[in-house]
Amino acid sequence: MFIACFAFVAMTTALAQSADQEAIKAVLQKETYTAYQHDYEGWKSCWVHDNTVFIGWNNRDGSYSVRQGWDGVNELVKGWLTNPADTRRPDFINKNMLIVVEGSLAYATYDEYSGNDDNSKYTLSKIFKVLRKVNGEWKFVSVCSYWNYDYKYTKGEL
Repeated sequence: MFIACFAFVAMTTALAQSADQEAIKAVLQKETYTAYQHDYEGWKSCWVHDNTVFIGWNNRDGSYSVRQGWDGVNELVKGWLTNPADTRRPDFINKNMLIVVEGSLAYATYDEYSGNDDNSKYTLSKIFKVLRKVNGEWKFVSVCSYWNYDYKYTKGEL
């Protein structure tokens, strides 16, 4: 009886984790897609809106930039997503994804290849994202992106 109960709990936990991982993959895709499509409302819906959120990235010149708290993250990204002069809509491909779920927190690491202006070449970014489950939905609390800035891969090479 004990073994049957243990097997049931293990199977139920594995199924729940698999469902969470699929939901996390969907919000990972949505957040990047909506950002690259300049869909501010879609992007905003993927985030927790409190002072725990954080984004950070390296710049082409070797420096880095960060924003802490929803107000800082939102101000920066909203300015970019709602800028009518920015018409770039890069393609992206995610590979080597690892998602770890621990209760209501999860993190994902993966390689993201983003296209240049005409999507003829791609650059590699190493991505680390932290998510929190809020009212049954996975939302971002942290994103760190480490960009190569060297557009050297064709889509066929990925």
